[in-house]
Amino acid sequence: MDRLSGHDERYARAAELITVVEQLWQSWPVEAIVADPAGAYVDESRLRAVGHRGRWFGVAGPLNVPRPPQGRPVLFQAGASEPGPRAGRPARRGHLRGRVGPPVGARLP
Repeated sequence: MDRLSGHDERYARAAELITVVEQLWQSWPVEAIVADPAGAYVDESRLRAVGHRGRWFGVAGPLNVPRPPQGRPVLFQAGASEPGPRAGRPARRGHLRGRVGPPVGARLP
């Protein structure tokens, strides 16, 4: 990669990535884990294929490990440009924004 893609393209790619990972986390429903002492750990008939074909990602799925106990990791989106918060809004659970120095227009003592 010789140069960084533009904001809109980067955020569109990030939005597609969020879609893919959420589908992967959903591909292992809790009911699929049977943990049978006789040897079966998972009921494969309950796993869900993802079948995602997008502009940047192609994923058949399902995920090759069960989802974590909390269902999925917490997603954070960082950045202050307008496309960033808009792209991450459907999935994020936190948004990191930072500013160095006082707010624009603030009166200093």
